[in-house]
Amino acid sequence: MCWPAHRSWTRIAVPADLRETVQAFWYAHVPVGDGWEAKLPGGSFQLVVNLDRDRFTARDGSGGGRFAAGGAALAGALALPVLLDRSERRRVFGISLRPAAGGVIAGGACPQAAAVPLIDLGEVWGTEGRLLRERLLALPGPAEVADHVAQVLRHRGRAHLDPAAIALAARAAGRLGRGMRVTAVADSLGVSTSTLTRLLRRELGLTPKVHQRVARFQRVLTTVGAGPDTGRAVGSDWAAIAAACGYYDQSHLIHEFTALAGMRPGHYLPNHADGPHHAALPKDAARVARA
Repeated sequence: MCWPAHRSWTRIAVPADLRETVQAFWYAHVPVGDGWEAKLPGGSFQLVVNLDRDRFTARDGSGGGRFAAGGAALAGALALPVLLDRSERRRVFGISLRPAAGGVIAGGACPQAAAVPLIDLGEVWGTEGRLLRERLLALPGPAEVADHVAQVLRHRGRAHLDPAAIALAARAAGRLGRGMRVTAVADSLGVSTSTLTRLLRRELGLTPKVHQRVARFQRVLTTVGAGPDTGRAVGSDWAAIAAACGYYDQSHLIHEFTALAGMRPGHYLPNHADGPHHAALPKDAARVARA
């Protein structure tokens, strides 16, 4: 498989032995131009490698703090929107982990990596992280890149993985995502709420309640994306979506959506080349990003 010559978003099969921790390998070749776009909370870590430029830049959702990393970086499981420089996303290879598998790539730095939009991979992996991009650039195509990264993950998994902790955290994340109360989840797993909180902070980077908010928000994005007008959320029946996704009412959904996305639901315009978690900025946010 060679590098695609035209605009594409390619999903690459995850090897069977990595499917418990890795949700997807993907390659995006998207000449999206300049400017900024919003990346909305997704509930899990990503490892991203910029194959076009040796850098990534992000700003927090208010357009204030600026964060920079080299061409290989970790994107944490944040509960806030992040603004991404679109010019740095023309050729990107990425790994999306499953919830509660952040330790696979972040190791003991999971809480720190989850506290910022981007962290340079070299800060977490050392020399291996600093050299990863250079090694991937020498490969002939996305399939070979995925094979190489899979080998790296296997090696790191043997050295750093705690399978029992990941399995427990995954069960907890799943139950929280289905709406179980935090105390009920802890009781069902035979641990205290404080132990559950420490576990998820270590493996996911989020507390149980914050993970629950993000998981519910993800259901909203999925529901809107499955509707008849997937081009944007205008015209969606927000009262029905609120009821289906576990909110008290429509005003509760709007409040939570605005807090997590940095925009009101009616302003949500997904970039379907990259999935529902990438969206165009409302005009006021775009002005802030350019400042």
